[in-house]
Amino acid sequence: MRITLPCGSIALVLAVSGLAWGQEGSHSDTGPLPPPPPGAAAYVGRPAAIPFERLGTQDGSIRTIFQGQGPDSSNTEIREVIIGARALVRLDPLPGPALVDLRSGEGSLQAGDRSIRLEVSNVIAVASGVPLEFRNSSDVPSVLRIYLVEVR
Repeated sequence: MRITLPCGSIALVLAVSGLAWGQEGSHSDTGPLPPPPPGAAAYVGRPAAIPFERLGTQDGSIRTIFQGQGPDSSNTEIREVIIGARALVRLDPLPGPALVDLRSGEGSLQAGDRSIRLEVSNVIAVASGVPLEFRNSSDVPSVLRIYLVEVR
């Protein structure tokens, strides 16, 4: 029995090392990975098509996500604004009437002398030529959309 144990150990070591040695040469250069299948999800690390721009020294950013011709020589524009947590953002008067739609977060809108509590899915109409002031009252950034119609 004593002779069997060392012989069995030696046989096991030789078998394992033979398997490991045989696998080293089995790998070959396969080249680059194939392209993803059609309909696969896009890589999320790519930059946004239309990046946000900082609003000067304010704790907010803005971008225009759509701009196009409307009926009767009007210009239609959709802007998105991100307002930092517990921040206040002031915008210049808009060149036309607009709709303000809070997409996330909570806060208020001061449009001229009118103060309005903003709620998600509650669209607010704003007159042209009125300065806007958005106050985010939550601990996370708020996102809102401005649908602007400028008549030329």
